[in-house]
Amino acid sequence: VVIETESNVTVEFNVSGGYKGKEEVSTTLNYIAVTTKGYEVTVNVTGGHVDKSPKQVEENGTVTFTVTAEDGYTTEGMTVEGDSCTIDGDTVKVETVKQDITCTVTLQQAGIKVADFYNKMKEQYPKTIDTQRNSFSSTNTTPSAYMETGNFIESNITGASNLKKNVYYYSGAVTNNWVSFAGYYWRIIRTNEDGSLRLLYGGPEADKGANENQYIGITKQTYSTYTNTMYVGFKYGSSGTLSNNRQNTENSPILGLDSDTNDSGSGVTLNGWYNKNIKKDDGKTNYQWDKYISKTAVYCNDRAHLGNYAATSTMYYAGAQRLTDAAFGYGGIGGTNYIHPSYKCGVDYKGDVISGSGSASDADKFSGVNSEAKLENSIGLMTADEIVYAGGSTIPNDSKVYYNVTTNGKKSATGSEEWLTMTPYSFVSTASWFRVFSNSYSGAIASGNLSFVYAVRPVLSLKSCVLLSDSTGTNTDPFVVQPISAECAQANN
Repeated sequence: VVIETESNVTVEFNVSGGYKGKEEVSTTLNYIAVTTKGYEVTVNVTGGHVDKSPKQVEENGTVTFTVTAEDGYTTEGMTVEGDSCTIDGDTVKVETVKQDITCTVTLQQAGIKVADFYNKMKEQYPKTIDTQRNSFSSTNTTPSAYMETGNFIESNITGASNLKKNVYYYSGAVTNNWVSFAGYYWRIIRTNEDGSLRLLYGGPEADKGANENQYIGITKQTYSTYTNTMYVGFKYGSSGTLSNNRQNTENSPILGLDSDTNDSGSGVTLNGWYNKNIKKDDGKTNYQWDKYISKTAVYCNDRAHLGNYAATSTMYYAGAQRLTDAAFGYGGIGGTNYIHPSYKCGVDYKGDVISGSGSASDADKFSGVNSEAKLENSIGLMTADEIVYAGGSTIPNDSKVYYNVTTNGKKSATGSEEWLTMTPYSFVSTASWFRVFSNSYSGAIASGNLSFVYAVRPVLSLKSCVLLSDSTGTNTDPFVVQPISAECAQANN
């Protein structure tokens, strides 16, 4: 077919028994070859593009398309749907074409899936990651990551199946467990039983962990005396019995009201901060941060106790037995060398579930899905057990332990402010939780009377389906949370 024109035009033509197309025609003679009967193959790509689409192919012919990933995606593991569409490396191939065909290619987001974060920890600490730390009688400052094994949380609490048998955690002076998420920096504490990843608040993103402002505010002081055991609850019910305490109808002042949206002058609340900073939508696609948070992760407020229940007289909780050593004079009742942390809620220093009048209960295992201990927002605090696993103890600590340091060498991540865990310690005239010291005893844990005020450091858990950038994890190259998929956004975890 010869076309001659005096100006640039586009000629669209149809060929009976062949295939149609468009050609740009200049003022010179153009010769357009007409091929025998053929078809059109189109490739649509999510997360990338192909070299050219659509392409024409003769009947029974073969055509290939080279796929290129966009930023944040990878061709590794890409999938394709469509008749006769196959994947060969980073190429889509269609063979023996007998009709017009459309192939739909989906690329995977690049990065580390939270559910697979163990692999990154093993890359960082191959010598220790598959071992258990056997002694907790002193502070650990050696940068490391360890394993703890056991059935920590039952599936009826999380609503999740295939709960992981092992938990992997950072310990000592690690510097490669930083995460950038929701405009803030965070330290990775550990993997969770549901496959999610637990994070400790580490200050505004712009500071990169350098300052002593790694807390969101100071607790409310609304109980005048805390003169009842029910006040050791993250949520609580009424007085009289441990069962009454565990009714969980009221939020503690630290947790705050479900409706809180702002930090008030009387003190910060976890719900207020979460509603203001995590549930916000900053206008960017896929960045309403609440979508990224696991609803099945469990936060233990261990109210199992030793001996008989006493609403207004002396009573010690299970954490005091597991974690304190009488030799150091902090009211420990477990005896010398009985420092045995656990990720299981409601156990004694031997790891046995406590029974009797002070027995363990599902009502102490707070999450977004547990009807007996349900959180409006899936947020908590570190437990005292997690502090010990991380390298802390009841003795004066070395500030190099990761939860307590700033990246520029300052003594305490919270300055002069002591901060709370969510582990009950005792009731001796007033209710107390374990607290974390600042200043001369910086990083050590001891009982903290709840009638005083403390700094608050939120703990969140990223869903197992969330993706992180494949970074080194340092404060200058943190693991960055990637845009979430629609499927992951809808999942509880």
